[in-house]
Amino acid sequence: HLKLQFIAEGGRIGIAILSDAPFAGGRRGRVETDAGGFDFIANYGGRNYLTSDEPFDGAAVIVLRRAKWLRVSADRRQLLDVDVTDTGFAEMLDSVAACSRGASGWWGKGAKPPT
Repeated sequence: HLKLQFIAEGGRIGIAILSDAPFAGGRRGRVETDAGGFDFIANYGGRNYLTSDEPFDGAAVIVLRRAKWLRVSADRRQLLDVDVTDTGFAEMLDSVAACSRGASGWWGKGAKPPT
């Protein structure tokens, strides 16, 4: 069982995957979509949590926003395959980025920087 998360800080978006089972490892992450693909460096927060080492660049976010499906892999091992057609996926990405910049919205008050 896997949980896909999109995380953001200061408006910059990254990816995280939480797994019930330990990941096999691997540092080369890849996101493939019907709109294109891009690589990322995978980090592990324990054996069951994978994140992108850095937030995605603007071109990668454009690819994600245009996606109807996406697949994520680490060292060529597919981790998940998700259909995001008609789910509001692009809007969700925008909301996560806006919240992380401190904007208020349907989610309530935006994130506050650490003090």
